[in-house]
Amino acid sequence: MRRSPLRRVGAKQSARLRIYAKLRVEYLSDRPACQWPQCPCLATEIHHREGRFKNLNVTSTWSGLCHAHHAEVHRHPAQARAMGLLK
Repeated sequence: MRRSPLRRVGAKQSARLRIYAKLRVEYLSDRPACQWPQCPCLATEIHHREGRFKNLNVTSTWSGLCHAHHAEVHRHPAQARAMGLLK
């Protein structure tokens, strides 16, 4: 019996990711500054404040951050919660 290899990403998730890619570009072009207070850098990454599973394409749950501050959010979740960057 010959088997085809499994897809790395399913069809539904692939469709969601295509939408996400377009929304991400729009979001970062509309909000180019890092949303960390007093950061002069450009936002290069999307941080999902309420997780990605159900909220992947819900832009109201996003924050645009530079790479350094996105890493900081995940290194120090208590501080990020106090700043409203994590739920």
